[in-house]
Amino acid sequence: MKYVATIEIPKDSPRRIHKSYDPEKEGAFVDLGLISEKNTANGGLMPLAYGFIEGTVGSDGEGDEVDVMIFSTNEFKTGDSVEVWPFATMIRDDGDYKVLAHDGTVDIASWDEIPADMQNILMEFNGFHHPIMEVKDAQETQSYIKEAEKAL
Repeated sequence: MKYVATIEIPKDSPRRIHKSYDPEKEGAFVDLGLISEKNTANGGLMPLAYGFIEGTVGSDGEGDEVDVMIFSTNEFKTGDSVEVWPFATMIRDDGDYKVLAHDGTVDIASWDEIPADMQNILMEFNGFHHPIMEVKDAQETQSYIKEAEKAL
C-alpha cells in the first residue's frame, strides 16, 4: 500500500531536523543540532531520508506521526513530500517504531532484501540508545500504519 511521507532529515545530513509541535512554531521545521550530539552511529549522519507518514499518530506516546526511513535514489530536502511503499518496521525496546519504505526508485520488498552492511547500519543507528528488539514484515507494517491512521 502507498502512503505519503514528509522528509524531515535528508540522507547523509548531519543535522537533527524535526517538525515542531510547539504552538508558536507548529508545522515549521526546527534544527535541533548535530545528530552526532545524540547518536554517533554512521558517523553522525542520517543513513536514509527520514521523516514521517502523513495522517498517522505513532506509537512513541508523544503524539507525533509514524517515523519512516526511505530507500531511494532521489535526493530530498527537508519538507519534500514523497509517495512511499512500506515493507518493514524496526521495533526498539522503548516501544518506538521505525518504518522502512521505498519510493519506487528502488524495489525492496522485505528486510531480507536489504544488503547486510545497510542492515547493520540501520540496526546500529536506530538502536543506538534502545536496542532493536525485532523487525516486522510488510503485512505487520501495514497493520501498524492502519492502526496509526485510526488513532487520529
